[in-house]
Amino acid sequence: MFEPLRVVLRPVVTLWSTVQDGRVATLPRPADSPHVNAGGPATDRVLIVGSGPAVGWGVLSHDLALPGALARALTARTGRGTDVDVIGDPTMTVSTALATLSDVKLWRYDAIVFTVGINDALRLISPRRWEQRMTALVAAAGEGGSRDTRVFVVGIQPLRSIPLYDDPIGSVASAHASTLNSITVRVCDRDDRARFIPLPAAMRDERRYRGVETYQAWGTTLADGMAKVMDVAFAEALGQRGEAYRAEAERQEAVDELGIVDTEPEARYDRIVAMARQLFSTEAAAFSITDRDRQWYKSRVGTDLAEIERDQSFCAYTVESRGSMIVPDAHESSQFRDNPFVLGEPFVRFYAGVPIHSRSGEPIGVLCVFDPKPRNREDVDIDLLHRLALQVEREVLRDG
Repeated sequence: MFEPLRVVLRPVVTLWSTVQDGRVATLPRPADSPHVNAGGPATDRVLIVGSGPAVGWGVLSHDLALPGALARALTARTGRGTDVDVIGDPTMTVSTALATLSDVKLWRYDAIVFTVGINDALRLISPRRWEQRMTALVAAAGEGGSRDTRVFVVGIQPLRSIPLYDDPIGSVASAHASTLNSITVRVCDRDDRARFIPLPAAMRDERRYRGVETYQAWGTTLADGMAKVMDVAFAEALGQRGEAYRAEAERQEAVDELGIVDTEPEARYDRIVAMARQLFSTEAAAFSITDRDRQWYKSRVGTDLAEIERDQSFCAYTVESRGSMIVPDAHESSQFRDNPFVLGEPFVRFYAGVPIHSRSGEPIGVLCVFDPKPRNREDVDIDLLHRLALQVEREVLRDG
């Protein structure tokens, strides 16, 4: 749309759309739990965020609306189960959708589906602002998700297919929606994890605003656009998990072969651990072994803990990364700030650890130092900790 014309028409179209919004608000919509499941193995998790199609106008259950239709259609194509959560808001715009994501644990989902734009089109948002906001929305979904999460942006449906907007003023908003869709295609093309899926017109039904048939058709459209992409992501993730499982099995085998777990303290290890504590001027230091679902301390100074759960362990992350790790301030780390040993005793703020390896090269444990006071990364002599870790490793290999 020619920019001066958009500016002139915007107050008229906005006023008109506000009147129509009041009429839409009286329509039925789902009031049940915003969660639908289609049973099957290896369940895919999908989140729908948006207005319009995500809201479920015309039906009283999310199972009959887009979440249920998509779950069933996607499972029929992938052979896997599908869980669908929905955050539907009649007033949502591309800007408020971005704000909504800040409170959502996006890493839980294999796919994030956005159905935004109808409100932006009705208010004739500027194309430049739309591109900026849509780019930010797609980027936020990708960054907040896991490396396997895929992002799907659903096109704005033809507005005149909605009875309330089927008039000459609706034609102006509908033309603008087409412009926004073209921009969205361009935004998605720039992001490897994003896909644009055009949405067909809603089915006309003189008896009601929108019915089950429309959501079934939309669910099919989305599933057709999502299934192959999610199959590829699933296969990649399965391969990655398979490699991780094999690596962990080999690592645990190396731990078992050493026979070091649950043995008595030994002075040779205690001397090195005490030296690490002294040289780094920390409250505590330890030589830990990562054993299945726990971290067990072969030697420790400055802490009374004999073992802790693996998922609470800083050292377990060091082992899994297969490299040294420095946490200057755990309060500033998204990975560790909620750790119970950061929030409670021993109130860890600073941590540094270096892996200890078996003869076969598997990381079996860690030499670490930690303290309740944060430090600057550049002040940590990680090379010194490496040299101390090599002393521990030589002692371990002497027995292994």
